[in-house]
Amino acid sequence: MNNNSLIRELVWKPELVSSFWAGVAKSRLDELSFGKMGGAAFVDFIVPFLPSNATILDFGAGSGHLIELLCNKGFQVAGFELSEGRKENIKEKLIGNKNFLGFSEIGSKEKFDVVILTEVIEHILEDDFDKALQAICNFVKPGGYLIVTTPHNEDLELNHAYCVLSNTFFHRWQHVKSFVPEDVENAFIPYGMERVRLGLVDFSADVNMIEEYKKIKNRLNKVELQMQELLKDLESLDDLKVFGIVKIFVWLKVWLTSWLEKPYGVKKIFIKNIEFETLALLEEMVEMFIPTMAVCNSNAQKINSSPDLLKECEQNGENFRKRVAALKEKLKELPKYSQNYGNSNYDFSIGHENTILYIGKKSISEV
Repeated sequence: MNNNSLIRELVWKPELVSSFWAGVAKSRLDELSFGKMGGAAFVDFIVPFLPSNATILDFGAGSGHLIELLCNKGFQVAGFELSEGRKENIKEKLIGNKNFLGFSEIGSKEKFDVVILTEVIEHILEDDFDKALQAICNFVKPGGYLIVTTPHNEDLELNHAYCVLSNTFFHRWQHVKSFVPEDVENAFIPYGMERVRLGLVDFSADVNMIEEYKKIKNRLNKVELQMQELLKDLESLDDLKVFGIVKIFVWLKVWLTSWLEKPYGVKKIFIKNIEFETLALLEEMVEMFIPTMAVCNSNAQKINSSPDLLKECEQNGENFRKRVAALKEKLKELPKYSQNYGNSNYDFSIGHENTILYIGKKSISEV
Protein backbone atom coordinates (compact mmCIF):
# COMPACT_ATOMS: atom_id res chain seq x y z
CA MET A 1 0.00 0.00 0.00
CA ASN A 2 1.56 3.33 -1.02
CA ASN A 3 1.64 6.41 1.15
CA ASN A 4 -1.07 8.09 -0.89
CA SER A 5 -3.61 5.38 -0.18
CA LEU A 6 -6.62 6.49 1.80
CA ILE A 7 -6.62 5.38 5.42
CA ARG A 8 -9.35 2.83 5.89
CA GLU A 9 -11.63 2.25 8.86
CA LEU A 10 -11.60 -1.24 10.36
CA VAL A 11 -14.98 -2.96 10.10
CA TRP A 12 -15.45 -5.07 13.19
CA LYS A 13 -16.71 -8.58 12.51
CA PRO A 14 -17.44 -11.28 15.12
CA GLU A 15 -14.20 -13.12 14.43
CA LEU A 16 -12.16 -9.91 14.78
CA VAL A 17 -13.93 -9.05 18.03
CA SER A 18 -13.16 -12.51 19.38
CA SER A 19 -9.49 -12.23 18.41
CA PHE A 20 -9.20 -8.75 19.91
CA TRP A 21 -10.48 -9.79 23.35
CA ALA A 22 -8.49 -13.01 23.30
CA GLY A 23 -5.40 -10.85 22.86
CA VAL A 24 -6.45 -8.46 25.66
CA ALA A 25 -6.92 -11.42 27.98
CA LYS A 26 -3.28 -12.41 27.49
CA SER A 27 -1.88 -8.93 28.03
CA ARG A 28 -1.62 -6.26 30.72
CA LEU A 29 -4.34 -4.29 28.93
CA ASP A 30 -6.79 -6.11 31.18
CA GLU A 31 -5.47 -3.95 34.02
CA LEU A 32 -7.17 -0.99 32.29
CA SER A 33 -10.60 -2.64 32.20
CA PHE A 34 -13.58 -0.96 33.86
CA GLY A 35 -13.91 -3.76 36.42
CA LYS A 36 -10.29 -3.39 37.47
CA MET A 37 -10.11 0.42 37.39
CA GLY A 38 -13.53 1.48 38.64
CA GLY A 39 -15.06 -1.75 39.90
CA ALA A 40 -14.72 -1.03 43.63
CA ALA A 41 -16.40 2.38 43.33
CA PHE A 42 -19.13 0.88 41.12
CA VAL A 43 -19.89 -1.92 43.58
CA ASP A 44 -19.96 0.50 46.53
CA PHE A 45 -22.45 2.59 44.59
CA ILE A 46 -24.85 -0.16 43.48
CA VAL A 47 -24.94 -2.27 46.67
CA PRO A 48 -27.70 -0.09 48.23
CA PHE A 49 -29.87 -0.82 45.17
CA LEU A 50 -29.38 -4.60 45.36
CA PRO A 51 -31.97 -6.78 47.12
CA SER A 52 -30.54 -8.72 50.05
CA ASN A 53 -29.55 -12.25 49.01
CA ALA A 54 -29.80 -11.20 45.35
CA THR A 55 -28.63 -13.55 42.64
CA ILE A 56 -26.63 -11.57 40.08
CA LEU A 57 -25.46 -12.16 36.52
CA ASP A 58 -22.49 -10.11 35.30
CA PHE A 59 -23.12 -10.10 31.55
CA GLY A 60 -19.92 -9.38 29.66
CA ALA A 61 -17.90 -10.22 32.74
CA GLY A 62 -14.45 -9.61 31.27
CA SER A 63 -11.85 -11.16 33.55
CA GLY A 64 -14.20 -11.34 36.52
CA HIS A 65 -13.15 -8.33 38.58
CA LEU A 66 -16.76 -7.32 39.36
CA ILE A 67 -17.78 -10.91 40.02
CA GLU A 68 -15.03 -11.24 42.62
CA LEU A 69 -15.96 -7.96 44.32
CA LEU A 70 -19.65 -8.90 44.48
CA CYS A 71 -18.94 -12.44 45.69
CA ASN A 72 -16.81 -10.99 48.45
CA LYS A 73 -19.79 -8.85 49.46
CA GLY A 74 -21.79 -12.05 49.97
CA PHE A 75 -23.84 -12.06 46.76
CA GLN A 76 -24.23 -15.13 44.59
CA VAL A 77 -22.93 -14.21 41.16
CA ALA A 78 -22.75 -15.89 37.76
CA GLY A 79 -20.89 -14.66 34.72
CA PHE A 80 -21.52 -14.48 31.01
CA GLU A 81 -18.45 -13.99 28.83
CA LEU A 82 -17.88 -14.84 25.16
CA SER A 83 -14.08 -14.66 25.26
CA GLU A 84 -12.68 -18.06 26.19
CA GLY A 85 -9.41 -16.47 27.29
CA ARG A 86 -11.19 -14.19 29.72
CA LYS A 87 -13.36 -17.05 30.98
CA GLU A 88 -10.17 -18.86 31.88
CA ASN A 89 -9.06 -15.79 33.82
CA ILE A 90 -12.35 -15.86 35.73
CA LYS A 91 -11.95 -19.54 36.58
CA GLU A 92 -8.46 -18.95 37.94
CA LYS A 93 -9.59 -15.93 39.94
CA LEU A 94 -12.69 -17.50 41.49
CA ILE A 95 -11.74 -21.13 41.95
CA GLY A 96 -13.06 -22.23 45.32
CA ASN A 97 -15.27 -19.13 45.86
CA LYS A 98 -18.54 -20.55 47.17
CA ASN A 99 -20.54 -17.55 45.93
CA PHE A 100 -19.51 -17.95 42.30
CA LEU A 101 -22.33 -19.68 40.41
CA GLY A 102 -20.35 -20.45 37.26
CA PHE A 103 -21.17 -19.37 33.71
CA SER A 104 -24.49 -18.78 31.97
CA GLU A 105 -25.04 -19.23 28.25
CA ILE A 106 -27.37 -17.68 25.67
CA GLY A 107 -30.62 -19.64 25.56
CA SER A 108 -30.39 -20.66 29.20
CA LYS A 109 -33.64 -20.56 31.17
CA GLU A 110 -31.85 -19.11 34.21
CA LYS A 111 -33.30 -15.96 35.76
CA PHE A 112 -31.54 -13.53 38.09
CA ASP A 113 -32.65 -10.84 40.52
CA VAL A 114 -30.11 -8.46 38.99
CA VAL A 115 -28.25 -8.43 35.67
CA ILE A 116 -25.23 -6.12 35.44
CA LEU A 117 -24.10 -4.83 32.07
CA THR A 118 -21.05 -2.63 32.64
CA GLU A 119 -19.31 -1.10 29.63
CA VAL A 120 -20.77 -3.70 27.26
CA ILE A 121 -23.43 -2.19 25.01
CA GLU A 122 -20.92 0.09 23.26
CA HIS A 123 -19.15 -3.06 22.02
CA ILE A 124 -22.18 -4.85 20.53
CA LEU A 125 -22.14 -4.95 16.72
CA GLU A 126 -25.09 -3.32 14.94
CA ASP A 127 -26.32 -6.58 13.39
CA ASP A 128 -26.39 -8.23 16.83
CA PHE A 129 -27.69 -5.30 18.90
CA ASP A 130 -31.42 -6.04 19.16
CA LYS A 131 -31.09 -9.78 19.71
CA ALA A 132 -28.33 -9.21 22.26
CA LEU A 133 -30.51 -6.84 24.30
CA GLN A 134 -33.38 -9.32 24.13
CA ALA A 135 -31.10 -12.11 25.37
CA ILE A 136 -29.78 -9.92 28.20
CA CYS A 137 -33.28 -8.96 29.37
CA ASN A 138 -34.38 -12.60 29.21
CA PHE A 139 -31.99 -13.27 32.11
CA VAL A 140 -33.81 -10.74 34.34
CA LYS A 141 -36.57 -12.08 36.58
CA PRO A 142 -39.95 -10.32 36.34
CA GLY A 143 -39.63 -7.54 38.89
CA GLY A 144 -35.83 -7.86 38.75
CA TYR A 145 -33.29 -5.18 37.88
CA LEU A 146 -30.91 -4.39 35.05
CA ILE A 147 -27.93 -2.13 35.81
CA VAL A 148 -26.13 -0.67 32.79
CA THR A 149 -23.12 1.60 32.39
CA THR A 150 -21.63 2.97 29.19
CA PRO A 151 -19.46 5.98 28.27
CA HIS A 152 -21.41 9.22 27.99
CA ASN A 153 -21.54 10.78 24.52
CA GLU A 154 -18.17 9.34 23.55
CA ASP A 155 -16.39 10.80 20.53
CA LEU A 156 -15.51 7.46 18.96
CA GLU A 157 -13.06 8.88 16.42
CA LEU A 158 -10.94 10.60 19.06
CA ASN A 159 -10.49 7.23 20.78
CA HIS A 160 -9.18 5.53 17.66
CA ALA A 161 -5.72 4.06 17.19
CA TYR A 162 -3.81 3.80 13.92
CA CYS A 163 -2.09 0.67 12.61
CA VAL A 164 0.83 1.67 10.38
CA LEU A 165 1.19 -1.85 8.96
CA SER A 166 -2.33 -1.99 7.53
CA ASN A 167 -2.96 1.77 7.23
CA THR A 168 -6.09 1.23 9.32
CA PHE A 169 -7.92 3.17 12.02
CA PHE A 170 -9.79 1.26 14.71
CA HIS A 171 -11.24 2.03 18.14
CA ARG A 172 -8.64 1.10 20.71
CA TRP A 173 -11.28 -0.63 22.90
CA GLN A 174 -13.51 -1.94 20.10
CA HIS A 175 -16.33 0.53 20.75
CA VAL A 176 -18.81 0.73 17.89
CA LYS A 177 -21.59 2.85 19.43
CA SER A 178 -21.88 6.08 21.40
CA PHE A 179 -24.82 6.89 23.70
CA VAL A 180 -26.52 9.71 25.55
CA PRO A 181 -28.75 8.79 28.52
CA GLU A 182 -32.03 8.76 26.59
CA ASP A 183 -30.53 6.29 24.10
CA VAL A 184 -29.86 3.79 26.86
CA GLU A 185 -33.33 4.08 28.36
CA ASN A 186 -35.05 3.81 24.98
CA ALA A 187 -32.97 0.79 23.96
CA PHE A 188 -34.39 -1.35 26.77
CA ILE A 189 -38.04 -0.25 26.71
CA PRO A 190 -39.03 -2.81 24.02
CA TYR A 191 -37.80 -5.61 26.30
CA GLY A 192 -39.99 -4.79 29.26
CA MET A 193 -37.60 -2.56 31.21
CA GLU A 194 -38.82 0.56 33.00
CA ARG A 195 -36.36 3.18 34.18
CA VAL A 196 -35.74 3.42 37.91
CA ARG A 197 -32.59 5.55 37.78
CA LEU A 198 -30.81 7.33 34.97
CA GLY A 199 -27.94 9.73 35.44
CA LEU A 200 -24.34 10.67 34.82
CA VAL A 201 -21.74 9.25 37.18
CA ASP A 202 -18.03 8.95 37.79
CA PHE A 203 -16.43 5.68 38.84
CA SER A 204 -12.95 7.13 38.62
CA ALA A 205 -10.03 4.96 39.70
CA ASP A 206 -8.51 8.02 41.36
CA VAL A 207 -8.22 6.50 44.82
CA ASN A 208 -7.20 9.79 46.38
CA MET A 209 -10.31 11.48 45.06
CA ILE A 210 -12.54 8.72 46.36
CA GLU A 211 -10.86 8.85 49.78
CA GLU A 212 -11.31 12.63 49.90
CA TYR A 213 -14.96 12.16 49.07
CA LYS A 214 -15.33 9.68 51.92
CA LYS A 215 -13.76 12.19 54.30
CA ILE A 216 -16.19 14.87 53.17
CA LYS A 217 -19.11 12.48 53.62
CA ASN A 218 -18.01 11.54 57.14
CA ARG A 219 -17.55 15.19 58.13
CA LEU A 220 -20.92 16.13 56.66
CA ASN A 221 -22.62 13.30 58.54
CA LYS A 222 -21.01 14.49 61.78
CA VAL A 223 -22.01 18.12 61.33
CA GLU A 224 -25.58 17.08 60.50
CA LEU A 225 -25.85 15.11 63.74
CA GLN A 226 -24.74 18.26 65.54
CA MET A 227 -27.37 20.24 63.66
CA GLN A 228 -30.07 17.81 64.80
CA GLU A 229 -28.95 18.24 68.41
CA LEU A 230 -29.08 22.02 68.01
CA LEU A 231 -32.63 21.79 66.74
CA LYS A 232 -33.61 19.78 69.83
CA ASP A 233 -32.03 22.45 72.01
CA LEU A 234 -33.88 25.19 70.16
CA GLU A 235 -37.20 23.50 70.95
CA SER A 236 -36.49 23.83 74.67
CA LEU A 237 -35.77 27.56 74.75
CA ASP A 238 -39.29 28.75 75.54
CA ASP A 239 -38.04 30.58 78.62
CA LEU A 240 -36.04 33.05 76.54
CA LYS A 241 -38.13 36.19 76.24
CA VAL A 242 -35.64 38.71 74.84
CA PHE A 243 -36.80 39.52 71.30
CA GLY A 244 -33.34 39.81 69.75
CA ILE A 245 -32.25 36.39 71.01
CA VAL A 246 -35.52 34.70 70.04
CA LYS A 247 -35.27 36.20 66.56
CA ILE A 248 -31.76 34.84 66.10
CA PHE A 249 -32.76 31.37 67.30
CA VAL A 250 -35.89 31.26 65.13
CA TRP A 251 -33.78 32.22 62.13
CA LEU A 252 -31.20 29.57 63.09
CA LYS A 253 -33.92 26.93 63.40
CA VAL A 254 -35.30 27.75 59.95
CA TRP A 255 -31.84 27.58 58.41
CA LEU A 256 -30.90 24.27 60.07
CA THR A 257 -34.23 22.69 59.15
CA SER A 258 -33.89 23.86 55.55
CA TRP A 259 -30.42 22.37 55.27
CA LEU A 260 -31.33 19.04 56.84
CA GLU A 261 -34.33 18.63 54.53
CA LYS A 262 -32.30 19.05 51.34
CA PRO A 263 -31.72 15.79 49.38
CA TYR A 264 -28.36 14.30 50.22
CA GLY A 265 -27.30 14.50 46.59
CA VAL A 266 -27.78 18.27 46.57
CA LYS A 267 -25.74 18.70 49.77
CA LYS A 268 -23.03 16.41 48.42
CA ILE A 269 -22.70 18.37 45.18
CA PHE A 270 -22.67 21.66 47.09
CA ILE A 271 -19.97 20.52 49.50
CA LYS A 272 -17.86 18.72 46.87
CA ASN A 273 -17.74 21.45 44.29
CA ILE A 274 -16.68 24.21 46.62
CA GLU A 275 -14.52 21.76 48.51
CA PHE A 276 -13.41 21.79 52.12
CA GLU A 277 -13.59 25.55 52.61
CA THR A 278 -17.38 25.41 52.52
CA LEU A 279 -17.59 22.42 54.82
CA ALA A 280 -15.24 24.17 57.22
CA LEU A 281 -17.59 27.17 57.31
CA LEU A 282 -20.51 24.87 58.04
CA GLU A 283 -18.61 23.15 60.83
CA GLU A 284 -17.51 26.47 62.27
CA MET A 285 -21.07 27.76 62.40
CA VAL A 286 -22.36 24.69 64.19
CA GLU A 287 -19.41 24.51 66.57
CA MET A 288 -19.92 28.16 67.42
CA PHE A 289 -23.53 27.65 68.47
CA ILE A 290 -23.06 24.46 70.49
CA PRO A 291 -21.64 26.24 73.59
CA THR A 292 -24.14 29.08 73.16
CA MET A 293 -27.01 26.61 73.24
CA ALA A 294 -25.54 24.90 76.28
CA VAL A 295 -25.42 28.22 78.14
CA CYS A 296 -28.93 29.13 77.03
CA ASN A 297 -30.41 25.79 78.06
CA SER A 298 -28.96 25.91 81.55
CA ASN A 299 -29.31 29.66 82.17
CA ALA A 300 -32.35 30.85 80.24
CA GLN A 301 -33.62 32.90 83.16
CA LYS A 302 -30.17 34.35 83.82
CA ILE A 303 -29.66 35.32 80.16
CA ASN A 304 -32.87 37.34 80.17
CA SER A 305 -31.42 39.59 82.85
CA SER A 306 -27.71 39.51 81.96
CA PRO A 307 -26.46 42.12 79.47
CA ASP A 308 -23.15 40.28 79.03
CA LEU A 309 -24.76 36.96 78.16
CA LEU A 310 -27.24 38.68 75.90
CA LYS A 311 -24.40 40.42 74.12
CA GLU A 312 -22.52 37.12 73.74
CA CYS A 313 -25.56 35.39 72.25
CA GLU A 314 -26.30 38.28 69.92
CA GLN A 315 -22.66 38.38 68.80
CA ASN A 316 -22.80 34.67 68.02
CA GLY A 317 -25.96 35.28 66.04
CA GLU A 318 -24.27 38.05 64.07
CA ASN A 319 -21.22 35.83 63.38
CA PHE A 320 -23.54 33.07 62.26
CA ARG A 321 -25.28 35.40 59.80
CA LYS A 322 -21.92 36.46 58.38
CA ARG A 323 -20.90 32.84 57.82
CA VAL A 324 -24.16 32.05 56.09
CA ALA A 325 -23.60 35.08 53.86
CA ALA A 326 -20.16 33.64 53.03
CA LEU A 327 -21.78 30.31 52.18
CA LYS A 328 -24.22 32.05 49.86
CA GLU A 329 -21.32 33.73 48.08
CA LYS A 330 -19.64 30.35 47.68
CA LEU A 331 -22.85 28.99 46.25
CA LYS A 332 -22.57 31.50 43.40
CA GLU A 333 -19.26 29.87 42.43
CA LEU A 334 -20.89 26.53 41.65
CA PRO A 335 -20.43 25.55 38.00
CA LYS A 336 -23.37 24.92 35.75
CA TYR A 337 -24.09 21.21 35.98
CA SER A 338 -24.99 19.01 33.07
CA GLN A 339 -28.63 18.03 32.88
CA ASN A 340 -29.81 15.33 35.24
CA TYR A 341 -32.27 12.80 33.94
CA GLY A 342 -35.47 11.79 35.68
CA ASN A 343 -35.10 13.80 38.87
CA SER A 344 -32.64 16.26 40.37
CA ASN A 345 -31.84 13.72 43.07
CA TYR A 346 -30.31 11.48 40.41
CA ASP A 347 -27.04 13.35 40.05
CA PHE A 348 -24.69 10.65 41.31
CA SER A 349 -21.40 12.28 40.38
CA ILE A 350 -18.41 12.33 42.70
CA GLY A 351 -16.00 13.56 40.07
CA HIS A 352 -16.17 14.11 36.33
CA GLU A 353 -19.49 13.00 34.84
CA ASN A 354 -18.23 10.63 32.14
CA THR A 355 -20.38 7.51 32.48
CA ILE A 356 -24.09 6.87 31.98
CA LEU A 357 -25.74 4.79 34.69
CA TYR A 358 -29.12 3.21 33.97
CA ILE A 359 -31.10 1.08 36.41
CA GLY A 360 -34.22 -0.53 34.97
CA LYS A 361 -36.87 -2.77 36.48
CA LYS A 362 -38.50 -5.53 34.47
CA SER A 363 -42.26 -5.58 34.27
CA ILE A 364 -43.94 -8.33 36.22
CA SER A 365 -45.52 -9.78 33.08
CA GLU A 366 -42.89 -11.47 30.91
CA VAL A 367 -42.21 -9.86 27.54
